[in-house]
Amino acid sequence: DWGGRVVRWSHGTMKPCVAYAIVLIFTLSLSFGSFELLSNFVVNGPKFMVFNDREGPCWSQGGFKHRFHSSWSDGSRKGTQSQLAIMYTAENTTLAEELSVQYRDASSVTGSFKTARARRVQVPEEYNTNWYEAEIKGLNASTTYQFLIQVSEGQWDDRLYEAKTSGKTEAFEFAFFGDSGLWGREDGLATGTTDVIDLISSWKQQLFVIAAGDFAYFNTDDRFDQLEDAINAWFDQIQPYASKFVVMPTYGNHELSYLRENLTEWKEKFRVPKGFSMNSSRELMRLLSGTEDISLTSKSQPSYYAFTVGTVRFVSILGIQSLRKRGLKSMPDEALDWIEKELRASSRDRSIKWIIPFFHVAPFADGFSHPSVKTLREQLGPLFQKYGVRIVLNAHDQNYERTLPLVIVNEDDYVVTSQETDCYDRRTNGTIYVKTSPGGKKSNIGNTFSKFQTDPPPEYTAFRDDDQHHVLQIRVEENGDEIVAKSWGLPGEGEEPFLLEEFRYTLAERCNE
Repeated sequence: DWGGRVVRWSHGTMKPCVAYAIVLIFTLSLSFGSFELLSNFVVNGPKFMVFNDREGPCWSQGGFKHRFHSSWSDGSRKGTQSQLAIMYTAENTTLAEELSVQYRDASSVTGSFKTARARRVQVPEEYNTNWYEAEIKGLNASTTYQFLIQVSEGQWDDRLYEAKTSGKTEAFEFAFFGDSGLWGREDGLATGTTDVIDLISSWKQQLFVIAAGDFAYFNTDDRFDQLEDAINAWFDQIQPYASKFVVMPTYGNHELSYLRENLTEWKEKFRVPKGFSMNSSRELMRLLSGTEDISLTSKSQPSYYAFTVGTVRFVSILGIQSLRKRGLKSMPDEALDWIEKELRASSRDRSIKWIIPFFHVAPFADGFSHPSVKTLREQLGPLFQKYGVRIVLNAHDQNYERTLPLVIVNEDDYVVTSQETDCYDRRTNGTIYVKTSPGGKKSNIGNTFSKFQTDPPPEYTAFRDDDQHHVLQIRVEENGDEIVAKSWGLPGEGEEPFLLEEFRYTLAERCNE
């Protein structure tokens, strides 16, 4: 079969690296057990095989070599995402300032490819990794595209990658998780990392993934001497979903210099819409990126940004742990000004039905590892209430908590506006905070999940769980009139994930309409 068919792996029957070896041997389309093994073929010169639905650590270590990932770089409120930013690593030996990326509509597997330029990303001289970026504009809305990447002069990766643009009114789904860590940690804490990757990769209707910070935990993973190596390992391991879903980031405390990482190095690995960065504050820059030298900080990639999918405005905020002990606010005034301007403009846009801020640390958290960051309650809560924010997404504290709708008065006082736990309608007042963690790695504090401190739960609680890893799956229905959120529990160590809880938020007058 020369039509670009798919190699599928049935979880639990054979490692995907074994399937890959079989495909290298067989060149005819055939069926073997739970596999469909299909031939390689040639398009526009480079020879490649199609591998979708790849799962498990074998792929991240052996099947993918070039850390492909895509993001949306359009920050407008028009509702569609018609441009894609592609990033990947080339062969270490290449010195080319420009390579190429080829792309085509995935629905036309025999169609010709178009070509875009991939520019070399400037990195410190001591780095051994060559990163390239390509921005492709003018794509069709709601269309899956396939990509081939050139990795050196005259050499192409033999994989076919995918990413999708968004439509304006169609339903879509996205995943949210944080605190993943790197699989194979010597301390055994990353018990769910590959399970989370497998689960997200298995979702067929997924449009994009929000990675909510604390990615590599370089400061506690002794396998890596250099931060660059830990960053590369993280992009290696996310390939099963990054090779086919858009990835949009926000950053956590473990991407900052006081935990031996560097925010600039992480930001330069993504291409997101224009937003806001903190280059005006030298003290904050030193804390976040390890330097006060503006020439060494990210000039192009913001710490705060926003993008629109359909009728939903997503706002990525650099929400980090309280910095009071370092003489700094959790959220600088300049950042709050940007956030308020963004929320105000989005709330006035009649095409925007939902505003969903997402950031790493949680204003409401009852776990012993990372309790509530109350400063952010006081700084952000009133803004969310003022501009009609219904749902906020967080991570950081290694358990799952969902609040009831809340109106925040100050950092210690809040009002619970509804006792409903499974459905909310347009009459609901207040904001729901959903904390989803960990996405693979247990806490170094106690070497377990972040166990709750209070029993019975705080009065703000709608649902909570501290016994497993968690991933949030959110579906926005057609025309954006309803959101359904599902929380998945993952016990770890390869045990099957299960649906933990779900809730619905509708813009109808009542839930039963």
